[in-house]
Amino acid sequence: MRFHHLLVALSVLTALSATSACSSDEQIVSEGSTTTATTVTTSFEAPPAPGFDEARQVEIDPSAQEPITPVPLNSLEPGPDGRSIQLTVWGDPCTVIAAVDIAEAASEVVVTASVGRSSGADVACIEIAELLGTTVALDDPLGDRTLVDGYTP
Repeated sequence: MRFHHLLVALSVLTALSATSACSSDEQIVSEGSTTTATTVTTSFEAPPAPGFDEARQVEIDPSAQEPITPVPLNSLEPGPDGRSIQLTVWGDPCTVIAAVDIAEAASEVVVTASVGRSSGADVACIEIAELLGTTVALDDPLGDRTLVDGYTP
């Protein structure tokens, strides 16, 4: 029993001495040694958002199952020919692009994409994000017109 009390007392003394050493503002420097403080600055630069080239290329699927839901565009850019647009949206492996509505005006082209479920998706779909991309032809060349995401929540 005395040995147990001795161990408890020794543990308490060790904890108290460690606590007092941690709370002290004094700097302990042994003779002949120097202390150098170094400030390390780090920066994080986010990678660019994935674009059309990183997406799984798909065709618009008008046979998509309900619900058909408008979604925000991940990217929207002119096609290489100047007469089309390339867009990407986020979905999962069972998501398809059901429709892309384009409203062309003199100064802008408003693009709204809607997604649905694949008509062959009568199985469980995993919940993992997948980037889908498609190319859509314009009635007139894009020219100087601005591309606008037509999604509204």
